[in-house]
Amino acid sequence: MCPQSLPYFAAKFSLSVTDASRRFCGYSKALEYTVFHRKIAADFSILEIQKEFVRRYCQHCEEEPRLSMLTSAYPG
Repeated sequence: MCPQSLPYFAAKFSLSVTDASRRFCGYSKALEYTVFHRKIAADFSILEIQKEFVRRYCQHCEEEPRLSMLTSAYPG
């Protein structure tokens, strides 16, 4: 769930954002979903960007005259 949704659910059910987060995680785990902290998504994104850059850099050295790459690491 994106972080912007938690305050909405907290307000809708008159909960604190922390309580809404705990209840959502508990509900998700009850459905046997695996719940990760959103920081992990940012870490995975950065690792994938790194792998893509290295691959493109090596390919650039061999074949392509230019290397351009636009990335973002917004975990939302």
